[in-house]
Amino acid sequence: MGGLIIKPTVILTPIISPVIAALNSFFVKFNKDAYVTSGLRDADIQLSIIQHYLIVNKLDLEYPDAMLRQIDAKMLFEGKDVYCWQPAWSKLLNLGVIINPPRDAECLMSYIRSGVEKKGQIIQTSPHMRGTAFDIGGGEDKSTNDELLVVHFAFTQRIPGFINYLVEPRNNAIHCDCRKV
Repeated sequence: MGGLIIKPTVILTPIISPVIAALNSFFVKFNKDAYVTSGLRDADIQLSIIQHYLIVNKLDLEYPDAMLRQIDAKMLFEGKDVYCWQPAWSKLLNLGVIINPPRDAECLMSYIRSGVEKKGQIIQTSPHMRGTAFDIGGGEDKSTNDELLVVHFAFTQRIPGFINYLVEPRNNAIHCDCRKV
């Protein structure tokens, strides 16, 4: 039958819901099941996702201050007053794990995206925190290839409110950006 299945932990918003509904029809058309794995997030959830990727990448012991549950706690890093999670988050970006911070923050390490060096630049909080993004997870094959074919085709059909998508291979997800219509 196919279709988008919204995981029970996903929080929907009026901005992402219509795009998910429209995308669902394409997943049905192509007889492909896929999961919406994330919607609206708050800063605490964003930090917990960073912490999850620190554990997965075996960086939690190297950056113990990042494992604190304090979003606004600060520390001194290379002479700068930064969030305790900021060096570890910057390291994740350096390794190619694409994730926005829970607060606007400077990237402290080399991170090249779309050919542009982002070290020293302020990276904004996640669009998930504004309720304008959702993720579609890769299937059990740990790849987004099948889902990407459907998302790309749907994107070419100009779904109202669906403004961009980004494959996050290290996260096994397709990040979808939306806007109010």
